Amino acid sequence: MEGTNEDLLAARPRVLVPEKLSPDGIALLQSTLDVDEKKGLSADELLDIIGQYDALLIRSETKVTAALLQAAKKLKVVARAGVGVDNVDVKAATQLGIIVVNSPSGNIGAAAEHTIALLMALARNVPDGCASLKDRKWERSRLVGVEVKGKTLGIIGLGKGWLFFFCNRLLSIPDDYSSFGPSVLISLSRPDRGSPRSWVGNACGSSRSLRFACGGPGCQRQAGLFT
Repeated sequence: MEGTNEDLLAARPRVLVPEKLSPDGIALLQSTLDVDEKKGLSADELLDIIGQYDALLIRSETKVTAALLQAAKKLKVVARAGVGVDNVDVKAATQLGIIVVNSPSGNIGAAAEHTIALLMALARNVPDGCASLKDRKWERSRLVGVEVKGKTLGIIGLGKGWLFFFCNRLLSIPDDYSSFGPSVLISLSRPDRGSPRSWVGNACGSSRSLRFACGGPGCQRQAGLFT
């Protein structure tokens, strides 16, 4: 005997979303889950209602403490729409059998592009030029900067974001239109986690010659790396 629509809806797992998330993502969840968007909850208000839900979908604002997890009697999963889970008491969740998941690759393309934009701005003295112009000065000759083409950009500690950017974005730019020129020089290790002298050439198997470098924690201790 088939159940009513009300019965089927009641059987669907309930998900609490206490922060602003993409409407497209919410729409995907609503096809199979009962999603409640309750933004602006205080810690006490969240504590009062968390026991009704099977899943909690958060970003960085919501603090998922041990006390909150203890009150979440039905909770099966805490999902972080983002990279870090530092606002979740993972140890307490593990002890209670609650799964904690995140989406580490969700914004790596945007983060890598933003980094490239900042690097280009520094190469062409854009921040300095902006400040100078606001001060009613016109110092064009002083603010020429450097041309990126043919230069070496090194990366110490190649993470997922950079690897994604190189393999899927930068290396796909046609040579005729790319201002990034020489060969790839990348370290896959971090200076604070051992020697950074594990260089890898021809990243992603590309025949294009690109050369990259970047900073990571502990770089001051590796001052002789480029000498």
